[in-house]
Amino acid sequence: STDQNFPGWINTFRVDEVKTMFQDPEFDHYTTLSIGLEAGFKSKSAFYATFKKITGETPASFRRKKS
Repeated sequence: STDQNFPGWINTFRVDEVKTMFQDPEFDHYTTLSIGLEAGFKSKSAFYATFKKITGETPASFRRKKS
């Protein structure tokens, strides 16, 4: 049981998947946006807004820190 609704839970799962992909060398040649789309986000704006809401930073800055 969580305090999130179903779409919020799914988005948290997707962001976790993106963070995993950022760590995987197989995805080094993918753009940040293509990783977000691969994880199930339907648009750039939804991906960036959701990622920032959950992690507190943009996907690009998060990816740079993990490199």
